[in-house]
Amino acid sequence: FDVTEPVVAVTTAAQAFGITVELNVPKAGCWVVGNRDDTARVLETLLENARRYADGSVITVSVHGDRRRVQLTVSDEGPGIGPDERDVVFTRGGRGRSADGIAGSGLGLFAARRLMEDQNGALDLDRVPRPGATFVVTLPGFPAPDSLAGDALAPDALVGRLVDELV
Repeated sequence: FDVTEPVVAVTTAAQAFGITVELNVPKAGCWVVGNRDDTARVLETLLENARRYADGSVITVSVHGDRRRVQLTVSDEGPGIGPDERDVVFTRGGRGRSADGIAGSGLGLFAARRLMEDQNGALDLDRVPRPGATFVVTLPGFPAPDSLAGDALAPDALVGRLVDELV
């Protein structure tokens, strides 16, 4: 599926609820192997967390990648997550120090990471030091359908080409 479609839908809904989102997606789309609904749920979780922990900050959502790997990043300008808390926030019930006084169960990132792993993807924190937090969703890339159109009548060629693209 073209991951830009659920990204645009989820960020548009977030903007309707007053969340300031800067969106950077390729015009030609970005195709991935995975589950559209689960990917949308993960993005919803990341946007909700950014709203809660970095209230009032601009949230930047970007999609980039190629036929092998696509990354979706969600960045905010909040307090960030300390190096000693990077693994804790992905554990069941785990919460960082910036969660003090903010309602939550510590299950959102735990569940989001599992949803990504179930589709052979990943959810991690970017390790580049900068203000705020940047979450990185990674999914296996896939060639856009129009790039495969010439192989429509040659199934063996299509399978061979897909295997070459994915390996």
